Amino acid sequence: MNRIYWGTEDWEVDEFALDEDVVSTLSDIQPTFFYHSRDDEIVPFTHLNLYAERFPQAIIREFDGRGHQFNNDLFEVSQDIKSL
Repeated sequence: MNRIYWGTEDWEVDEFALDEDVVSTLSDIQPTFFYHSRDDEIVPFTHLNLYAERFPQAIIREFDGRGHQFNNDLFEVSQDIKSL
């Protein structure tokens, strides 16, 4: 199966690659959420846009000042889970 890299330069790493058909596979899972903090020191915030483009049905949650691990504050994630 073909693999795709959705990141930018320096993110062409096998462990970050996704199967080419991941969009069609995950499109049946609703709702789909993506969470990202603008000040993530590991993953560039621009990666969120790459996922949002591939998954237009996804619910996007953007944060400020929460870092890569959301400062161990998963309140919004828990609220989204509770809403299912």
